[in-house]
Amino acid sequence: MSYSLFDSLLEPVFALNSEGHIVYSNETAAAICGVNPRKLVRMKTTLQQAIRFEDAFDYLTQLPTITSATPYKELKFSTDAYENGKAQITIQPYHPKPDVNEYLVFFRDVTLEERLQKKYRAELEQKESYINELQAARNQLEIYNKDLESIVRIRTAEIQDLNVLMKALLDSLNQAFFVFDAKGVCAPLFSKACVDILDMAPNGQNIWDVLKIQPSKVDGFRNWLHTVFSEMLPFEDLKPLGPDKIPHAIKTISLEYFPIRNEQNQIEKIVCVGSDVTDLVAAQTQAVNDREKVQSILKMIQNKKELRLFLLETKTQLKTLDSEFKKLKVDITHNRDAILRVLHTIKGGAATFSYNHLKETAHHLEEKMIPQDPPLAISTEVIDLKNIIEMESLSIINFYTNVFGELAPKDDENIQLTQSDLEAIFRFQKMDDVRNFIEEKIYFQPVKNLVSQFPVVIEKTAQLLGKSISPLVIKNDTTPVPIKAFDSFFNSFVHVLRNSIDHGIETPKIRNTVGKSLNGNVSLEFSLVTQKNKKCLQIKFRDDGQGVNPARIRAKLIQKKIAHAHLSDNEVIYYIFNPSFSTRDEVTETSGRGVGLDAVKYEVDALGGTITINTELGHYTEFVFVLPYPEIQKSTVKKVA
Repeated sequence: MSYSLFDSLLEPVFALNSEGHIVYSNETAAAICGVNPRKLVRMKTTLQQAIRFEDAFDYLTQLPTITSATPYKELKFSTDAYENGKAQITIQPYHPKPDVNEYLVFFRDVTLEERLQKKYRAELEQKESYINELQAARNQLEIYNKDLESIVRIRTAEIQDLNVLMKALLDSLNQAFFVFDAKGVCAPLFSKACVDILDMAPNGQNIWDVLKIQPSKVDGFRNWLHTVFSEMLPFEDLKPLGPDKIPHAIKTISLEYFPIRNEQNQIEKIVCVGSDVTDLVAAQTQAVNDREKVQSILKMIQNKKELRLFLLETKTQLKTLDSEFKKLKVDITHNRDAILRVLHTIKGGAATFSYNHLKETAHHLEEKMIPQDPPLAISTEVIDLKNIIEMESLSIINFYTNVFGELAPKDDENIQLTQSDLEAIFRFQKMDDVRNFIEEKIYFQPVKNLVSQFPVVIEKTAQLLGKSISPLVIKNDTTPVPIKAFDSFFNSFVHVLRNSIDHGIETPKIRNTVGKSLNGNVSLEFSLVTQKNKKCLQIKFRDDGQGVNPARIRAKLIQKKIAHAHLSDNEVIYYIFNPSFSTRDEVTETSGRGVGLDAVKYEVDALGGTITINTELGHYTEFVFVLPYPEIQKSTVKKVA
């Protein structure tokens, strides 16, 4: 049947079947629940599941006994999208067909009404107080009327003296004081510092011009102005929504607002105070930079090996960046995927080791390098950002080499063996076993050497996104891998970690709602496998998050006008590795450009490896990477010591 007559109602309306399941909800009802109307119906949700009532609502368990509209009952409630609500609810039987029994639930939200009543009662009490004060003033006025002209002359002289004193006080301050009314017009009274701080005298000017608000945002500011003077909400609640700074090329000017009320306690004007806090902001910025330097130095000392791998990879990435920019300079239509991969990888590594300015600069350049149609010429700003990234990276590398020596020391001809190594060699029966043992010492390293920074990446990403994560579980971290063969892959692997925390692991609130532990869980497992007669490293990364939703990916593919109807859900999910593909609508520090996983796939392809995704919606996602071991050119061992 059609419920269209309820669609236009502003009050929430639900339709329940005899079992209490929601078979219809209008948009207002769904908005209170924080769920799509179709999902409410499709999931066969009951009203108690969608809305949590503080007190029992017996009628919901006695639906078949309801033969006429129930009396309105006032209940406190909350939902995932609405807290501390109060509503008046009635249920009435509804027979869309002779043999169909349904029940309409009309849901009247009285929360706002109750708050307004409290506000009006408070205002009424204030007005009664003012009436009493006015009555007293009237009696006093009758007394003063006997010598009114004399009183007026005295008060006029007092006001004139007060204005002179106030102007002198304002001019003695180093802050810009000025006043504006409900129309946004600035009053004649203002402090002398306005000219120095605001670069203008505000008297007679429109407040949006004084505050240098962008033309596209003036209408929004006027709406704020109207709301403030109408006092739809308390001034203290609305004040933070106004501009807190004036844009300026050199100075940092902060703004504060204070209401001037008339005898009826209504806002008549607003005082705006502008302060030049340039030196304060500079000092705070310097303090933050100093803290970041200390953190980066501590991490450099604590994670020397991991930082060395990152800096070695960064040197290679900078060469790629320079080469790609040269190609782009010759041909503006040149594909930018490699540039975006480099920037995203540098940004991820910089975030891990607290090089925040390098991270932010790489993020900014990413924004500038997103492909446009038609392509834009490389601007001076883009070149400047690229140069900053190169200079900062080289500065970090130079600092490292000054403290710890060469970034990539020359290979030593001698092999250092421990006492236990020698004892193991003596136990071997065959010379081939001895040779294999020594070759493994030369050409292989435990994979844990390449992933020791991963727990730090996960912890920092979780903190940034407000999520709770248990410590990373790593299995078989002593698995031997060829030295240097997989360095680039593991440097890019941080994107898998960040992607998992951002897209996969839910917030503690959502995890609690769906019955999961508050902390997300991630694990990494290594093993040796054989594929096509080649020895390979298999890496399994798993999280217990919400899984990969093929429907969301299909929606993005439709938006991007990419044909996909012929693909299965299992095939569609591999689009997360495509360049510039992301399910995020907004770009954040961790995702939104579709660059991270593209960089991982690029490294896997370069190694001739494979990627498999196993996922279950609402439960987990598992990435399986298989990387063939390269052919190692073995040289004769000259010395064993």
